[in-house]
Amino acid sequence: MMIHKLRHFSAYMNPNTNVIVLFMSPGGYVKLKNFVRYQAILDYKNVHLVYFNMFDLISDTLIEEWILKGNLDRSWYPVVHTSDILRYTILSKYPTLYLDLDVIVKYPIEVLDAKSFACYQNDGVEVNNAIMKFTGEDGKKVANIFLK
Repeated sequence: MMIHKLRHFSAYMNPNTNVIVLFMSPGGYVKLKNFVRYQAILDYKNVHLVYFNMFDLISDTLIEEWILKGNLDRSWYPVVHTSDILRYTILSKYPTLYLDLDVIVKYPIEVLDAKSFACYQNDGVEVNNAIMKFTGEDGKKVANIFLK
């Protein structure tokens, strides 16, 4: 019953929006396949599960040389920094809306029709990169500023 309600709510809210869930680890995808609700996810025709290679993604970007020199490996926070790098690299190469997986969408995504935006933390000073949209050349420039 709950799955049906979820499916109906999601289909009603964003039926024309393609959702691409990216996996950097093949193990993450294998774990998802063993998840009880895996088949329910596949029932959504607008949800696409995609495995990608980080080194293919960063190829020919501002961050490629920095990573290949081993700087990410020397980070005190490699998981957090990897996640940030991937977010901004994706937005610099593929201008789109980015949402973390733990973001709950309560309204149609189409209401986020601004060309580019990023949200701020509660303090109003720091950028919260869980929800961002960078489009066009200006959006690419902003994403690249964060990568620098």
